[in-house]
Formats: sequence, structure tokens, C-alpha cells
Amino acid sequence: MAKVLLVRPKSRIPITNFPLGLMYLAAYLEKEGHSAEIIDLRFPGSPSTVVTQRALDTRPDIVGIGAMTTEDRGLRDVLRQISALPYKPTVAVGGPHVNAYSREIMGYNGVDCAVFHEGEQIISEIAQGRGLDEIRGTAYRRNGGYAVNPERDFIANLDTLPYPAYHLLNVERYFKNPFVHGFALARNRHAQIMSSRGCPYGCIFCHNIFGKRFRARSPENVFGEIKLIYERYRVREIHFEDDSFNLDRKRAEKIFDLIIQSGFDLKISFPNGLRADILDREMIQKMKRAGVYQVSVGIESADTEIQKKTGKGIDLDKVTSAVNELASHGILTDGFFMLGFLNESRSQMMRTIRFARNSPLHLATIHKVNPFPQTPLGRQAEEKGFSVQIDDVGEDGYRFGKVNISALSQAELDKMQKMAYLCFYTKLSRLWKIFRLVPNKMTLFSHFLRLIFWR
Repeated sequence: MAKVLLVRPKSRIPITNFPLGLMYLAAYLEKEGHSAEIIDLRFPGSPSTVVTQRALDTRPDIVGIGAMTTEDRGLRDVLRQISALPYKPTVAVGGPHVNAYSREIMGYNGVDCAVFHEGEQIISEIAQGRGLDEIRGTAYRRNGGYAVNPERDFIANLDTLPYPAYHLLNVERYFKNPFVHGFALARNRHAQIMSSRGCPYGCIFCHNIFGKRFRARSPENVFGEIKLIYERYRVREIHFEDDSFNLDRKRAEKIFDLIIQSGFDLKISFPNGLRADILDREMIQKMKRAGVYQVSVGIESADTEIQKKTGKGIDLDKVTSAVNELASHGILTDGFFMLGFLNESRSQMMRTIRFARNSPLHLATIHKVNPFPQTPLGRQAEEKGFSVQIDDVGEDGYRFGKVNISALSQAELDKMQKMAYLCFYTKLSRLWKIFRLVPNKMTLFSHFLRLIFWR
């Protein structure tokens, strides 16, 4: 039996959703007969030295670190602590950050293995003592550099995975933190669920962490998890974090039906987004009955040429129709937009800004494009001579948002983003609707302050 310490590093963004990735790894390890412990350092005031202390106390055989790119600086701090231990555990790093920056991460002192895509089976094979050169879906150190093993198949039947290991966490800490993924929060006792993995669409900016084949848990399996956390941990709000929740309409409807039939008093949010052009009135009515109060939709750009280049392939007329329907049912709707695609002009950005302002959306999240490595957009940017690798992590800990590939200067692009927010949020009718629909006004106010001052 192996002892595994799983760590989520400190982040520069104050969002502390449950660390679902690590919770799945821990549950899988326990199912296989190993022991697991989770340390989440993202909470304000968490002492960074807790990793050192726990490692000295328990002497884990493996340290697994799951990181977003926003946590690069925290990742390096954890690695420094592990490297200073009087013994050497096997160190594996996974998460979205690895899928974008594996070359840089394999160069960090102390990393033995980089885990790509899904990690449950990989961490189990490491715990079984298999050689790192034999484990598909990883990179490992070799001869002063690193080698990449062949890819591995994705897990076909997600129902075979155990539910996330909530029992290894102090769940009350997460209920007390208002900074969650998304602008809205109706109830403090909230939790996140991944009911599916994979997305078949061809967005060129996507990390493609879970593959291009949609793999879904059965409605009964999903509801079983909802029932567990509702009854055992008194969770009263669910945030679905799927990339393509509503791709299989019958499955999505069955999940809503099971929630409705249960009589559970739940609020439901989709902060990671639904595919808006396949939503219709019947589905939205069922969502409302199940307790859905917030939906995000990915639109990205309203320029036809940019839409084609991004591979999004979304029908803007259907999006507008769906957003109107959501609004008519009193569902708070947030639109995701991006400015600064490769060679994107000012006039093309203005089309997106005007579309957002004139839309029935209640909220808009408007990002500057960042061409991450290992994405089609990142490769396109590199072909045009842009550097998309981490070459100076600096105080922020990463280069996010610093690679401008548009036709505008950086200063002009920054102004366009600010103007987009001003255009969208200076409509008094919209501000009134936001205030009326957002269930927790203080949380919304906190998020707006974060939006204004975060850089």
C-alpha cells in the first residue's frame, strides 16, 4: 500500500472551489487500497510550510500536485519544500497547467513525472510501483532531460469512478468562502459536480484536457452524487462544471427530472457554460423547475470571420434566442467573450462589443485572448513568430494575458477591454436586472470589486 499526499498550490486568484481533480484521485487511490491525504493551500492565510510538516509527519511515498496556470508560483513553492525534505518521494504534477506548459514544468527542480489529461489510472499505476517509463500519458525525467510516453486512452465508463473524496476535506471551509467560479452564489453550502468529460467542438483556444469525445456519467450516477452531498454534507447549491453538459439532451433532461422528482431544495448554476445554440424553451423550463438560477454561455466573438477561425461554430441568432428565453424565465445569464484573436482588428472587436451591449445578457465576462501552448491557437501564434512559452514568470507567477497576437498594440487592446466592460455595464436597465436577479448581493459586489482591481 502506498501513501499519497495530494496538494493544490496557492493561487493568485481567490477562487476556492472544491479541488475536484484531487478528490477524484484520492477516491480512486482509496478504492485501489492506497491511502491519500489532500492539502489545499488556496485559502487565505494557509501556511505554505504545511506541506513540509505533513510530509515529515507522514512520509508519503508519492506527492501529487494538481495546478492551474494561475498557480505556477505556488507550484514552485511546493516543489522547493519537497526538494528540501530529508528523503525523496516521487513527485507527479498534473492539471491544466501541465497540458499547456509541460516543457517548463519538467524543468522545475523536484518534478519526476508530468501527468497529462486524466490522472486517476496514472496515479494508481505510480502507487503500484510501475516504472515511470512504462506509464502511458506521462512525461518523465531521463538523462538530464525528459521523455514523453505514448498517450493513453481516456476512461470510457465514468460511472466506474468513485465519487470525489469529500471525507478527506474540511468541507465547512469551502462553504464559508464566497469566491467561487462565476459571479453568482445563492447559498453558502455549495459544491461542484463534473457530470461529463470531453467536448467534441473544435475551439482553437481550448486546452482539450479531457479529449474530443463526449463521455458522460449516467443520470442515475450523477443524481447519486447529488443525493450523497445533499444528505451527508447538507449541500444546497450545485455548480455543474462540465464543458458540454447539454450535448446529450435526453441525459440532461433525465438529470433535471431526477432532481425535480426528489423534491430536493436546490439551487443550480452552470458557471462553466452551456452550449446556448442547442438550448430551447422546453429544456429551459425544465431547468427552471429543477432550480437553475444562473447559466453562462460561451460566445467569444460576434465577428463572422473570427467565429470561423476560432472553430467555435456557434449560431449567434440561436444564441440570442436562447438568452432571451433564459431571461424570460428569470435565469441570470452571463456571456463569455474574448478580444484579441490572431490579427483581429479594432472593427472586429467592436462587433463583439456592440453585440454584447445590445444582447439580453445580464452579465458579461470579457477576456483578452491568450494563446496557450499545445493549443491550435498557440501553434498558429508560434508560426507567426510569437513566443507563447513561459520565459519570465515574474511576480505574477505566469505569463497569462501577456501575449498580444491581435492587430492592435497592447495599450490599445487594454483600452478595448475596458471600453467593452464600460459599454456593457453602463446600461441602467441591465444594472437593475442584475440587482433584481442576483440572489446574494454582497457576493456580487465582492466580485465586481475583484473585477475592477484584478490585473
